[in-house]
Amino acid sequence: MTIRISTLLILLAWCLMAFANSHNQGKGADNDCERGRAGPLTTIALLGKKPAVSAENFSSYWRDIHGTLATRIPGFWSYRQYHIDEEVTELRRFPIGIDLMPEELDGFADVSFCSEEDIAGLSSSLTAELIKSDEQNVFSYSYLYSALPGDSLTIKNLAIKSPAVKNPLGFPASAATTGDQSFIFLLSKPARQDMTEFKTSVTARVGALSQHCTGLVRIRANFFAPYDATAWPAPNVNHQPRHITDAAVELSFSHRDDIRECFSAIDDSNLAGAQGLQFAYRVKSRYAMVESGQATLIGLRGLPALQLIRKLGADNQTSEPVLQALYGIGQK
Repeated sequence: MTIRISTLLILLAWCLMAFANSHNQGKGADNDCERGRAGPLTTIALLGKKPAVSAENFSSYWRDIHGTLATRIPGFWSYRQYHIDEEVTELRRFPIGIDLMPEELDGFADVSFCSEEDIAGLSSSLTAELIKSDEQNVFSYSYLYSALPGDSLTIKNLAIKSPAVKNPLGFPASAATTGDQSFIFLLSKPARQDMTEFKTSVTARVGALSQHCTGLVRIRANFFAPYDATAWPAPNVNHQPRHITDAAVELSFSHRDDIRECFSAIDDSNLAGAQGLQFAYRVKSRYAMVESGQATLIGLRGLPALQLIRKLGADNQTSEPVLQALYGIGQK
């Protein structure tokens, strides 16, 4: 099925939430998806909380209420929530003579799809309208960007040593669950540079990091299609960004302080180039809501319920018969 870019942006907008159900469990190479890896189509959401909502309540609501409702919608191959701690002001970069204050970023979401058919399927979901209406409860803004096939790249993804105990947060054993070693970079291209040149430049700079930084264990980059503020008109939520983002880069390090050593090893610490904008954010925590087309236990039950189940050793509550009874979904 072929759909226009405007329609694609509207339907891609579901990166604020996440999910997967039994219809997705069998997906694989036929849909350009490989188990354990992100799909070729991606949506990124930049999220800001309402001023009256505390950071703790924002995180809990986004993950355990907004996110678990979204797991009832079919179509997502992977979905990760990144809960932001703070901006790393030492890594803020501007062109000479320009000084722009970034908007406060509270959440960053990464959702991938296997095919355009999966994206188009969102339009028939009644739950999607419920999710859209729910945004106004905690979000002051949501800016949604899409990355088409070839523009969403996981460049490096090495295993981080993990305890033998099964990870209760739903992340694969090879990925960290706490974010003090993870950073999100938002980049805006130089005014006179086209997107092809920008992508080449950023990819080269990120490649230099990969070569020089021994503590760097994961790199994921997304290069965005032109932003469309009307793509997902959630009521009472701002969709007009202060400045347009052209790319997002996720960097994860084996230790928290490795990032400073890493950037001191290269001549230019602006991934966007000398005339581009760069904002960097430390990640507080991250959660896999959907992996390989299947909702994780957090995506189904929420973190507090899962933590209590683990604490009491109530393993039967994570069994497939119980999940089938509750949601009609199994968890392998």
